[in-house]
Amino acid sequence: MRTIICAALRPSVRLRIARFVGIAILSVPFLEPVRAQSTKPVSAESASVTVADKDWSDLESLLPNATGRQAGRVAKPEWALIARQARQFKEVHGNDDRSKKIRKIELVANLHLEEENEELAPATKKCLVDFLEDQTLPAEDRFDISAMSKARELKVGKNRQVPDPRAVREKHARELIREFPQDPRGYGYLLSTAQFGKSRGALEVAQEIIDNRNVPEAIKNRARLLRAQRQLEGKPLSIKGVDLAKFRGRPLLIYSWTIKQPEIFRLVEGWAKGRDLGIIGVNVDENTTAAENLTRSISVPGAQYYDRQGLDGTLTSQFKFTMPCSVYLVDADGVLRDVNGYEDTADKLVQLETVKKGGRP
Repeated sequence: MRTIICAALRPSVRLRIARFVGIAILSVPFLEPVRAQSTKPVSAESASVTVADKDWSDLESLLPNATGRQAGRVAKPEWALIARQARQFKEVHGNDDRSKKIRKIELVANLHLEEENEELAPATKKCLVDFLEDQTLPAEDRFDISAMSKARELKVGKNRQVPDPRAVREKHARELIREFPQDPRGYGYLLSTAQFGKSRGALEVAQEIIDNRNVPEAIKNRARLLRAQRQLEGKPLSIKGVDLAKFRGRPLLIYSWTIKQPEIFRLVEGWAKGRDLGIIGVNVDENTTAAENLTRSISVPGAQYYDRQGLDGTLTSQFKFTMPCSVYLVDADGVLRDVNGYEDTADKLVQLETVKKGGRP
């Protein structure tokens, strides 16, 4: 019997240990017509490679991407199994070319296992420090681990009631930029943090990114969009193709949505309950047929508008949406007051209602 082994392709590495390509093993017997089947001895080295490939394939099958789930939805017992399998692979196949990948897999699993612990176990902490300081490892892998450890710090901080989580996120993003200046993801994290901040801070971060020569153009374009969005605040909102005048005299909530995140309907219904509130929904799916079918099958809040070009369409681009699901709040005079209506929505609506009834803004 001859055994043909297709070697594993080199996987790309992302924060959640993105795609892994499995190993295909095909065994084909070749029989002699007269003589007895010939056998060819397998060297110890060849047998060792076969075992290593099999162990690697078994480990890959446990990883989140192989099971079609996000890392955050993997249960702790499964992370424990991944960590154990990675540790065993390292012990048995220490000289294997995949040993660097194994280090990352084991560390990611342990960080998930200890994500709610106030302090990392000494062994995990040492592995983390060694990994981040090892310049022989790919920079993108060290970025992933550094970002993950910082996210863990923020999650643990929730138990201590961190006064300003957004400030901590911005601090972490700037640390990533200093640690890995060649990795554009640090700037992407910084921009994402600014999207949920107050307009003045968001504008400052957007301008900082636009002026930075080291930032890729794609991220600069996102920063330009964020700047344009925040510049809409405090001005009368006018959208070609949408009759906003009929909502004058009462607050208006505008939300964008996608069929991948239908939970926004429930949120909008909750915010609108018991209020004299105008509502407009803007679908940003390119497959508008599926979106329209969804709105016909369930009850959705507000008048609905669709744009076949998604976020870059003629209609949607006027709103300057920076995310598929955004919430804008417009006062009774038609002035856009908040493009970050997702946060503290109920309190903000109360303020708009107070202005409507003659109170001071």
